[in-house]
Amino acid sequence: MGTLRRFLPVVLLLAWAGNLAAGEVPPRLREHLASIRTVESAFTQVKHLRLFTREVVLTGRLSVDTSAEKLEWKVETPVRYTVSFERAKMTQWDEATGKTVRFDASSNPALKAALGQMLAWFSGRFNEMEREYGLEVEEKADAVTVVCVPKGAVAAFLRRVVVTFPPDTGYIRSVRLDEVSGDWSEIRFENPDVRTGK
Repeated sequence: MGTLRRFLPVVLLLAWAGNLAAGEVPPRLREHLASIRTVESAFTQVKHLRLFTREVVLTGRLSVDTSAEKLEWKVETPVRYTVSFERAKMTQWDEATGKTVRFDASSNPALKAALGQMLAWFSGRFNEMEREYGLEVEEKADAVTVVCVPKGAVAAFLRRVVVTFPPDTGYIRSVRLDEVSGDWSEIRFENPDVRTGK
């Protein structure tokens, strides 16, 4: 469960970002996302917790294969752990314990929904998403920014998610999650290798 908690911001950001309604996403961005087959990217995640004076910085790699319905989130520093989704299966590995744990998302509705939303997001299947978040879309010359504000129960602990895209590709440049508590987390994706061809 500890690894799942560490991975939760990723699940949430992709699930919430996936709730963008098709009509509110710029057409070129929607078309590019729909054409993505695989993504490989380095990432840096900065976490600010009010209880600590220093921010926690994690680095690692993200790998997505939309046709195989596979996603892998691998943290390399300062700790090592991996969470992988493949179709309805989830596997997590933690260096501290050396154990690999497997789950069947089919028996966990929340996990199954999160996995489905992540894959739909990377596939550009916006119409499959529920519309539970208020959206503000801002287009500038250097970026497209989408602010997702939760309306339901999630609003009790999450204030907003800000997703930023570069203007020339549909790959996410950064995601910031602002919690009601004042804690926040920002993930920046670096040197993405995005392959299209659907």
